[in-house]
Amino acid sequence: MSMLRNDRGNATVTSAGIIAALVGLLFAVLTAFQTVLDDHQSRLAADLAAVAGAWAHAYGEDGCGVARDVARLNSGEATACRTENTGDVTVTVAVGDRETTARAGPL
Repeated sequence: MSMLRNDRGNATVTSAGIIAALVGLLFAVLTAFQTVLDDHQSRLAADLAAVAGAWAHAYGEDGCGVARDVARLNSGEATACRTENTGDVTVTVAVGDRETTARAGPL
């Protein structure tokens, strides 16, 4: 068994390994960041949709229709909506893989 006496190329292999590790770390950080962003966006969209839906419902309009429109305008999708006899509007909004439910009552 003979040992290599030439160290040429070792820095290239080490650099490639370090770059691969950094790219993996960057991907993990960006994935976590996107999850947090989707969570905040879904909360905001759900809250706004619920308030708009309650406002519309209080004035005799279709509260769920308005809530769906507001959710869509805020980069979300209303996956569930219901109005109650008390005037409450409950909306579930999805943004990315995050889902948030919000409820607003009569104004």
